[in-house]
Amino acid sequence: MTELNDITLLEQFKGKVKQVKSVRCEVDAKKLWLVPLGDVHLGSPTCDVQKFLETVKFIKESGYKVVLMGDLLESANKSSVGSGWVEQTQSPQEQLDAIADLLHPIREQVIVLLTGNHELRVWKDTGIDPSSVLARYLGVPYGGYATFIYFRVGNQNYVCHAQHGSTNGMYTHTKLQAAKRTATHTEADLYLYGHTHALVADSEEKRYYDKKSKSVKIKKQYTVLTGGFLSYEGSYAQMKNYNPTRIGVANIYLGGEHWDIHIST
Repeated sequence: MTELNDITLLEQFKGKVKQVKSVRCEVDAKKLWLVPLGDVHLGSPTCDVQKFLETVKFIKESGYKVVLMGDLLESANKSSVGSGWVEQTQSPQEQLDAIADLLHPIREQVIVLLTGNHELRVWKDTGIDPSSVLARYLGVPYGGYATFIYFRVGNQNYVCHAQHGSTNGMYTHTKLQAAKRTATHTEADLYLYGHTHALVADSEEKRYYDKKSKSVKIKKQYTVLTGGFLSYEGSYAQMKNYNPTRIGVANIYLGGEHWDIHIST
């Protein structure tokens, strides 16, 4: 019988998760614009492909930075809820090929790519993670379910936490509540939360004790539900009697001269 030493045992049981915990984006500029882009569901019959193409074109022409928020693909399988398996317009492989080609022109603007529950369908069935494959093809960091992003814009610093998210909330306030729960265990200035398909921004002031100045200060934290590209008519959301949501993305401004966050939805 072969004896296992501690090093061999640790190596065998070492985690196989290959994702970054944090990424940095540093620009010497007076401002930075950011677009969280996700919940495209390319391959779904209700995906607004035209709106998605227009958004990618806008990102390319504007030079805005991008965070890919997951659920870029529909990737339905036979165990998926609804009738997505028979309704999807292309196979998961064709969806992956198409999204890779469509995102390739803006790859240098992508800060990080997250996975979503729809991509995880493929991983659960096959052990292959299409989000990891896509990140490798585009040459961008793979953030898995969630990651931190540190921004330095000019002489200002910002901490962002981005995640695909998970909630069954039906209403805007319950979706926001799910997103804001992240702040109970994770500290950031800006929280990006996908999955809900809602396109909403909110902010809250919080008191804290500043050790450097030895005084009580107030800081603002921002939460963004990052939208999506599924139309309502004939969709799963309509079938389940969920509220309709606007199609599109948020535009986020980070100031470089003064600490300043503005969000347009």
